Amino acid sequence: MFIRTMHFEVDPGKISELWAEADTVRAKLKVIPGITHQFTAIQPNGDGLSIGIWETEEAAKAGFEKIQSIWTSVAKYLQSPPTATNYPKVEQLAGPAHEM
Repeated sequence: MFIRTMHFEVDPGKISELWAEADTVRAKLKVIPGITHQFTAIQPNGDGLSIGIWETEEAAKAGFEKIQSIWTSVAKYLQSPPTATNYPKVEQLAGPAHEM
């Protein structure tokens, strides 16, 4: 398992517009091999966090260009480019077992 987080800032006046694109983004994510889960949260002030859970680091690297194209498609709502942080060592501590 491999996790990549993306921290981003949304223009607070455009949060609802960004959420309106959730189904489009969801459809794009579903066809990327190796991504098992994707969570996104945005605070009212525009502070956002996206968490992608991948089968492997190699899958995350292979899907990089497709993920970048998704970020490009929503860039008009962001105040600056997102910042990525990679987590190659992941342990599940709660919830249903995450099967690969």
